[in-house]
Amino acid sequence: MKKIIALSVLSVLGLGSLKAQTVDDVYNISTPQLQGDARYLATGGAFGALGGNMYSIGTNPAGLGVFINNEFSISLGFPLAIGNSVGGSPGNASSAQLTIPNIGIVGQISVPKSQLKGFNIAITHNRVVDYYKSYTINDKSEHSLADFFVDQANGIYTSDFNVEPNFAPLPFTSYLAYNAFLINPITNNDTNLYFHPYEGEIANQQIRYKQRGAQSETNIAGGLNFMDKFYLGFGIGIARINYNYTKTHSEVFDENQYLGSFDYQTELNIDGFGFNAKLGGIMRINESLRVGVFYHTPSVFNVEDTYFASVRHDEEALNSEDNASIESVFSYRYVQSGKVGFSGAFILNKRGFLSFDYTYSPLNNNRYKNTSSVFATDAEKNADFSGLNNNVFDVLQPIHTAALGFEYKFGALALRLGYRYQTVAFSSNFALNYTPSNTFSGGLGYRNNNFFIDGALAINTSSENNILYDLSDRGIRTPDYRVNYTRLNLTGTIGFNF
Repeated sequence: MKKIIALSVLSVLGLGSLKAQTVDDVYNISTPQLQGDARYLATGGAFGALGGNMYSIGTNPAGLGVFINNEFSISLGFPLAIGNSVGGSPGNASSAQLTIPNIGIVGQISVPKSQLKGFNIAITHNRVVDYYKSYTINDKSEHSLADFFVDQANGIYTSDFNVEPNFAPLPFTSYLAYNAFLINPITNNDTNLYFHPYEGEIANQQIRYKQRGAQSETNIAGGLNFMDKFYLGFGIGIARINYNYTKTHSEVFDENQYLGSFDYQTELNIDGFGFNAKLGGIMRINESLRVGVFYHTPSVFNVEDTYFASVRHDEEALNSEDNASIESVFSYRYVQSGKVGFSGAFILNKRGFLSFDYTYSPLNNNRYKNTSSVFATDAEKNADFSGLNNNVFDVLQPIHTAALGFEYKFGALALRLGYRYQTVAFSSNFALNYTPSNTFSGGLGYRNNNFFIDGALAINTSSENNILYDLSDRGIRTPDYRVNYTRLNLTGTIGFNF
């Protein structure tokens, strides 16, 4: 026996979104990261009071006023993310790609015989967040994800499962499990109680997770230089979110009499465009000390989600393979909170610097809103995100980021070091195995009057928590699995002054 069910449930049909947006989406999409060109990366991103760096224009646009030449630069990056799971049988996975973390051009306009010494304009494109990561979790358990599907289905009559669903009253996951014969009614009559054929069996479980994409931003900025004492900058950011994950939960039952297996796979694509504004200032207190401050407004994105889910069930005892899948498209607005920061830098006898940056990012202020597009469906226009927004505020917390940077020149050569510390995004009641993010970086550079080349390596470590499924309705606490991440980012930059 082989049964295949494929349903396409688009928001244009008025059925809304199958997959509700979650707090995890906010965490994955909007948690800040250290990205940048090689000089910025090597010094931990502590450039807010210094300026004169192409990537930092997107952080503190006042740094644009520090440029004294026209400049073009481009960077090439090779980030590698390694996920190592802890709990059950160890699992490892890695992901790597070639990126362009920054490209930009600065044009300088001199203003003679004026307190306004110069006015500079710039167009830059920055990679702001890198979404690439992956992990694998392996374990054995006397419990199963099928138990969760049974708990979801209990209370719903089979007559509701046997019709084309309006997904408002039905958990679509249990609907898929039912149509793939992973869960079954306890009688042939119209009942609201279910079971699965592997109850009491030992499940060999594996989770495979892959995440891809990036958040990027094109900045159009202007910077003013007032007598080399005070610098003022402003900019407009055109941002894009391109996010994808695929998660596959597999279970194999091969240790007892009733043999079989199933896969539950989900995939989410998020594509969005948005805008923000930036304002910053830098003041040269004296020849040795500079301070800076910047503010970013919230970014408002118009977003489209495409969500896919499927269950494949193979019952060896019945020589049966059954599949059920479903797809949903949904549009909404996503407001990513702004940020504020201040910086300080001590100039080391004109041969280098020691710098510090602090950034406050209120991640728990991120908000989902219904779209007002003329092309939106009624379901999209009337979506109620109040419950989700309350959860985001309660579960997440503001992120504090501190960075230290060091550079010292030996003629045309420069040595750079950096460190960046970032607090946990989840509040203490929900943090579980999440740990702060630590990044150590360093690099070298060479520059003359018309040309420069820089290289940097950054190493980041952090930990996240994963729960395979929730059986709290049965009074069962399922184990937590920690994934330790090590991210390596090797970046090179080449630039020209003209």
